[in-house]
Amino acid sequence: MKMITLLSLSLLFSQLSFAKITKTKDLYYITTNKGEIPLISVNTMIQEKSISKISLFGSANLISFATKDGAPKLYSVDEKGFTYAIEPFSTYTVKSVGEDGKFQFKEVPGRKYTVDAKGFFFY
Repeated sequence: MKMITLLSLSLLFSQLSFAKITKTKDLYYITTNKGEIPLISVNTMIQEKSISKISLFGSANLISFATKDGAPKLYSVDEKGFTYAIEPFSTYTVKSVGEDGKFQFKEVPGRKYTVDAKGFFFY
């Protein structure tokens, strides 16, 4: 049942993809058709020096960062600039990202995933 729900939602939201996460003057933004929106929580954590090892993944709407004394984890980003933990995938390694925003994990070969405008994570 969970799989059917995810597949249904995937089809519904698959057309809601948006532009990539960008960095300008040490601040992070998500660019949508509405313009640039700051990643407020990420930018605040940077100013407070509570995160490090920040990585972006092209047009995949994913960001990775490490909190104090932790390993980097993967987060999805919605069109409003909010970040979401994507358990159990947060510790996976992004293998590749296509121009269409679909990405693959090293740990799950053969499947492509996407993050929609609501921050949901689908394959």
